[in-house]
Amino acid sequence: SKNKAKLEAMLACAAPHIQRGPDEFNADPLKVALASHTLCFRRTRKRVRNPAYDDPDDNREDVPEFIEVPDAELKVVEGHRRQDMITQRVPVEYDAQATCPKWDEFVRDKLPIDAVRRMVQVASGLGLVGLTVQKLFFHYGKGANGKSVYMETLCRLLGEVSVTLPSESFIGEGKAGGAANPDMARLYGRRFLRVKELPEGEDLRENLVKDLTGGEHFTVRDLFEGYFDFRPVFTGHMSGNGYPRISGTDNGIWRRMAVIHWSKIIAEADQREFEEVVSEFVPEYPGILNWLIEGVLIFLREGLVIPDAVRLKTQEYRDEMDRTSAFCARCVVPDPAAELTAKQFYQAYVDFTVDEGGKPISLTAFGLIMKKKYERVDGRIVVYRGVRLVDVPASRVPDQEVR
Repeated sequence: SKNKAKLEAMLACAAPHIQRGPDEFNADPLKVALASHTLCFRRTRKRVRNPAYDDPDDNREDVPEFIEVPDAELKVVEGHRRQDMITQRVPVEYDAQATCPKWDEFVRDKLPIDAVRRMVQVASGLGLVGLTVQKLFFHYGKGANGKSVYMETLCRLLGEVSVTLPSESFIGEGKAGGAANPDMARLYGRRFLRVKELPEGEDLRENLVKDLTGGEHFTVRDLFEGYFDFRPVFTGHMSGNGYPRISGTDNGIWRRMAVIHWSKIIAEADQREFEEVVSEFVPEYPGILNWLIEGVLIFLREGLVIPDAVRLKTQEYRDEMDRTSAFCARCVVPDPAAELTAKQFYQAYVDFTVDEGGKPISLTAFGLIMKKKYERVDGRIVVYRGVRLVDVPASRVPDQEVR
């Protein structure tokens, strides 16, 4: 104790030389600390025989016999290394031989489409690593379908690597400029975001979704603290029994959405207490961890593949929010040499909408939406460039009635 002052002085002198900036911690997105191991993922390449080389219909002379394709590998290190500077860990023991038969059965039963289940495995596995895909995964279903059990199990397994925010953080108008947003500050360094059930029909904060999934730095302010910037590294998951309202009609928001439909409803006689079901998976955490690890390896080799079933549900969501979306998806194609007058464009939209049994929006409202989607040249005659019409139904509305 007599040397306390000297020791404190020594530490004070050494401090400037051993300080580390916040971005130096958890800097490697492919390293994950577990309870007693560290996972080290690595992107690699492997040499494989080129399928085109053996294709009798491929007459090119310069087709190589072998090509390199993306691959990945995992190295598991026992313990934790100080030089990795990892501050968060997944509180699960690693067991390379562990399986999760109950979890596998649960996921297969609730998500019967193989391609959807594979994408969900990848999207969930990304919660282990700090890689972003500019997607927000929306788990949709009418209730009693297993999606809440699924999300709760993952969050408990991932521990402090994950974070759960209330739905209020993502709906409504948001806070006034300059106000503290401690909920957003909690996202710093997290790799898995769950947003609790969103109420149907409430306005989604679209600009916030774009900011958090865009891969750029985001500014927040905690309570009684100053501003700080960070780059989000999490994969975001939302859920709801109905869709939140999205008013944006451009691709900026819609290309970020991926709707996962939990379509199977659990019969009332088969429903059990939520905690009972979630607790059943606790003994399988090491096996579920291996399932998530496999999702990461699939992503590193193949990327994120969006199956047709997810694209279809996302388009249905968009059609529900934007009354011109279905028309644009089915009747408008890009053509650099083509152009349409505003009157031709609106007439085609009216014909399509009436044929589908809907009620067209006004010419003014239609023009405001199309101006955001396509190149428009205003003049004596308004024209849209670079698009043409296909498969437009025969007109049921006289031209003079289109206003």
